[in-house]
Amino acid sequence: MKVINAFFYPKPSKKSEFVGLLTNLTINSRFEEGCIRYEFLKDAIDGNKYVLIEQWESAKAHENHLTYDYFKKFQNEIDELLLNKSEIVMDDTK
Repeated sequence: MKVINAFFYPKPSKKSEFVGLLTNLTINSRFEEGCIRYEFLKDAIDGNKYVLIEQWESAKAHENHLTYDYFKKFQNEIDELLLNKSEIVMDDTK
């Protein structure tokens, strides 16, 4: 199993664009084979902090996720929407 937590701080002027991009990614990713969980959440305390939680059946399922057009769109557009680089924590469990 592969678990990924990603933390984002969007630019205030780009917040609606950021939310749209991540919402599209989340909706599509949930239908992928091997996706156990895919959540896009807003922090209750810090209103400018967002968290993406991914849980995949295997590393292979996650690798396949990276090939979809909506993921590539996310990858190409995300950096310009953020105040700073996202923090990503990954864990491979058995």
